[in-house]
Parts: sequence; structure tokens; C-alpha cells
Amino acid sequence: MRLFRRKKAKAEPSTPLEGVDLWTSWIVQCNALHPQHCAWSAKEKDVLHGMPNWLIDVERVCIVPAEPHYRYLTLSYVWGKLPFTQLNLKNLPTMQVDGAFSDTAVTLPKTITEAIEVVRSLGERFLWVDALCIVQDDVRTKEAQLQGMAAIYAKAYLTIVAAGGSDANHGLFGPETGSRGDKQTMYTTWARRGWTYQENLFSRRKLIFRARGVEWVCHCAEMDSLYIGLKEATDMKTESRCTVPTSVSGLIWRQFPDLTQFARLVFDYNQRELTKSSDVADPLKGIFTTLACFFPGGFLWGMPYMFFDITLLWQPKEPVQRREDGGHGHIPSWSWMGWQGKIDPESWIGGCEYIRKNGGQDPSRDSWRQNTPWHPILTSGKLQMDFKPVARWRGLETPLCNYQTPEILSTVFQYRDMIADQKGMVLLPPGWKRHKCKARDRELFDDQFKNPVEDLLRVGPKRYPAWYYTFDPEPSVSFWYPIPARYPPAQQPLAEQFPYLSCQTSRCWLRLSGQVRGKDHSARTVSLYTESRRWAGVIRLNQQADGEYNLAGTPCELIALSSGAVPNYELARHERYMEEYDWDVAEERRATAKAEPGGFQILYEFYNVMWIERGERDVAYRKAVGRVKKSIWDKLATECIDIVLG
Repeated sequence: MRLFRRKKAKAEPSTPLEGVDLWTSWIVQCNALHPQHCAWSAKEKDVLHGMPNWLIDVERVCIVPAEPHYRYLTLSYVWGKLPFTQLNLKNLPTMQVDGAFSDTAVTLPKTITEAIEVVRSLGERFLWVDALCIVQDDVRTKEAQLQGMAAIYAKAYLTIVAAGGSDANHGLFGPETGSRGDKQTMYTTWARRGWTYQENLFSRRKLIFRARGVEWVCHCAEMDSLYIGLKEATDMKTESRCTVPTSVSGLIWRQFPDLTQFARLVFDYNQRELTKSSDVADPLKGIFTTLACFFPGGFLWGMPYMFFDITLLWQPKEPVQRREDGGHGHIPSWSWMGWQGKIDPESWIGGCEYIRKNGGQDPSRDSWRQNTPWHPILTSGKLQMDFKPVARWRGLETPLCNYQTPEILSTVFQYRDMIADQKGMVLLPPGWKRHKCKARDRELFDDQFKNPVEDLLRVGPKRYPAWYYTFDPEPSVSFWYPIPARYPPAQQPLAEQFPYLSCQTSRCWLRLSGQVRGKDHSARTVSLYTESRRWAGVIRLNQQADGEYNLAGTPCELIALSSGAVPNYELARHERYMEEYDWDVAEERRATAKAEPGGFQILYEFYNVMWIERGERDVAYRKAVGRVKKSIWDKLATECIDIVLG
């Protein structure tokens, strides 16, 4: 998107709606210059399902049943805690009567009444507002509308954003707050709220009302009433110069499951605020409904089924706080949704190995891949981080449920062995094509996966892939091997959300060291030791831990989640970076990357483990996730136990 050069501020309109000529000119220019980027397209009907049930008719001043051909605007705002009239089963008949909003029994907040005035001044007729267009006490229809929220905002002609103030009574043209931050959209209460996240993500065109000034944002341009006059409003980019945003919003329009972008979405959303912690999943239902078209299996508490064993290893980037369920249902501790705060996107890097080039960019240039050793390696000619799930999970509705649900399978690696295929597999999944690798691909492969471990172990020459693959809907992206993807994409119902998991896995008891490592506000890391004081691994704590209390000797009950491996030279190569930013890897480097007979001819093999604590009915809950050296775990973890994880 293009942000235009600031000019000397012009005088604000003497009355709020005097700016309507400027707003209208922005809409007209956007319609003329980039309709394909900033308007609803019928080709997206396969992935964006749903439409409003009700709309506000600003001429009749009441709600009316929505029709597919109606052009409507949406309102994105902060509710706050002040009570006002909402649509429910009891008042549904009376709210359809002409002039219903003028009834003394109907109390509407200033933001909604002013939004109605803006719609009318723009010459439009219909407005969608969640409080008045969703029957709040009809559980079935409300759930359907939540799942269709992405489509509701994506199909809107325009979204009006009330970015000023902290509740719905502030209004679009609220009083000047005197705070510089409130004049910048990113610092407003609206930009910090969880419910407004997907509204912002899916809205193609936004008219943003701040404490001072009005801003236009579409896929191709940004305009500001404080710095740009009517003349410059005609200077928007032409469609040939437009690009779909490269931010996390690009994930929504991807035609394949992109874990890298999904990790960024989680990072962004999980920092946002919610009035009720129990609502954590609801503001994302529209996103998950849309992404399920591309992520086979859908999502379980915000974690893609196809990447489940990878995403179960999520780590905090900074200390996070446990979300309380508020008595409205169990929020699982094993999901990132159970914790509020920054989730480290790099903790999922092991699941991103399938991408060769992303939109023409070499993966080796991605800072995530450069700054972490946890990328895949080559063993016996196969591309892998030697990642293998060791726990076979099933979902449970309650801790005592005996019903056997299907096993949760990480299907992303289904075709991974094709990387070593020298002749080429005859049968490819639908939509995939195979291409012969050239000399440049060897350089690219070496950049992405440094020094194949066969060289290190002297077990044979390097084995390069003979083929790379492309997916028809995303021709600019290439892959080292195919991955499961829906072709063509199709809407899928949301997967059942089991709050508990069960499995059978190995267990080991270790003790925490007394030294807590970390930098600035980053999540803290503690080493794990055996009873004989031998270093065994590291664990990154979810919550704050510093010199306030001594962790030395604390016993930890650990369960194995998956196994992995990385060459010790990789830890050495990244040691300088990790010393500054990633204390757990630095600790492992010091403890494991030691010269042995023959030099660095060893592989650091480990188990990904979870530190658990026990609750009622012996249900286990996540405390932290880390790694334990495989040779130590295999000696000490001699028992296999049944676990229910809540």
C-alpha cells in the first residue's frame, strides 16, 4: 500500500458531515482505479461463505431482512461495557417496524447513530452492525453469523471504523482527546481489541474515524483528511500498480496452507485484549472458517490439524498469562489460545520446510530461516528435521469420556519422501506439477539447508532433490514436495473443538536448575538436570520467573511429544545470534556441541517435551515446553503412561 506524502494540515470541517465530499471522492476514485483489488469478486465465493441475516435500512430507520443483491456497509467499533439496545428474539418483531430506532424504548449509542448518518450522507441505504443485525440470544443463528463474519466484512461495500474512544458512546466524531496517540489508528483502543481483528483483516476498504481526522485505507492506497486535500484524492494508484497487501492479511488469500503466515496471525491476534477470556475463539471463527478451505482438517483450538504436532510446540516470545474460562467452558492449556501474550513464530519453523520459493523470494533470505538452526536436515537422502511425533493424540469432550475419536494426524509430511525421489513419482495430488531441478536449485537447496548431514557423517555424497513442485492456484510459489491442499477449495464446517486430549507416551522426572536465563522482556529459560546433576535439556517458561524465587531443584514431570535432531555444527554456526536472543539454544550449544572422537561428527538428537502439572481427576495441564537430550531421555523414561491433557 502507498502512504502519501504529508502536507500542511488543512482546516477541519465546521460540522462533522461537511467532509462527505472528500469521503465520496475517495470511494469514486477507488471504484474507478482498482475495482478488482478492492471490491468483492465472485471468484471468491468458494472460500467466503455467508451473508448478513439482517441489515439496518437507514431510510426506514429499522432492520430489514438482508437480500443477496443488497449493497451494504459495515461498522467496526468497540462495544465497551455501557448497556444499549441489542437485537433479541423478543424485540425482533418491533425492530422491523418503520421508525423503530426512534422509539423511546430503543437506546442506541452515539457511534451507531452517527454511522447511520454517514451511510445516509454517502447516498447508501443499508448498514450492518453486529449488535443490531445478529439476534444475540439465538444460539444457532448467532454461531452461524460468527462463522460467516469474514464473508460479511469482505462482501461489504465499505467498512466504517470508529477508531476513537473506548466504547460505543464515544461516537465517530468524538471530542478531541488531546492525546497524540489517539490520532494514530494503531494506538487506539479499537486497534487493540480482539473482536476488531478479523473485521480489519477482511475489510477491503475502510473509512476510519479517529479522534481527529478521517483516514481512507484500501488494498491500494491510504489517504488522510488532515494532510491531503480534494485535489490529491484523485492521485490514487491505478490497478496495474496495485498489489494485495503483503502483511498477514495475505494469508487469507493464499491458495495453500501457509504456516509461516499463520504464525504471524497468531502473533498479532494473541496480543489483543478481550473483555471476556472465554471469548478467545469467537473473534477468529470467521478466519478459521475461511482458512479451513485451504487447511485440510481445519483447526482445533487455533491449531491446524495438518500441522498439529508442530504447533503443539508453541513457545512464548515474552511471558504469557493463563486465560481463565470464566465458567463458560474449558480453555485448554495445551493451545496458545489458553494464554494471552506474544507467541514466538519461530517455534513453528520446523513445519515450514516444504516451501522452496515464496512469491519469487528465496526461503534462505527469510530472517526466520537465517536466525534459527531448527530447519530441516538431510539424513539418508531424505529432507527432514528427523521430526517424528511420538504421542498419538485423540480429542476428548470431558476428562472421563470413553468415546474414541479419530486420531489427530499431522498430514503435512504425507509426501515428504518425494524429496529423495530421483525418478519422479507418476501420480501427483490434484493441482500439482513436477519440474526438473537445475544447477541453480542446488545452490538454493544448499542456501536453505546448509551442509547436508551426510557430508558431516561421511556416509555418502550429497543427494540433491531431482524435482521441485508447483501448485496450480499459486504459480508464484514453489515447493520441495507437495503438501495436502484442497483443490478446488471448498467450505468445510468447523471441526469439533475438543478441550481435552488423550494419549499414551513416555514420562521422565527431571529437576530445574537455579539459574533463569533470558534477555530484557523475553521468555525465561531454565536448564533441566538429572538427579546426578547431569545436564539433560532446557525448558522455556510460560510465565514470569526471575530472582524473586529460587527454582533450583524443582521436580518436573515431563512427557514426550515428538523427537527431532539437528547437526551440532548448526548450533555452533548460530551461537553468536543465540547467545543474544535465544538462551535455550545457547545453553544446548554449550552442553552438547563438544568435540568428540572424529570432531563434530555427532547429531544433537532430542525429544520435544512438555512440563505438566496435575489437577483435579489427575488431568495434566501444560506448564512449559522444551527439549531433552535423547540419550538421557531413553535411559530415564522407562515408563509409558496414559495422559489426559486439559
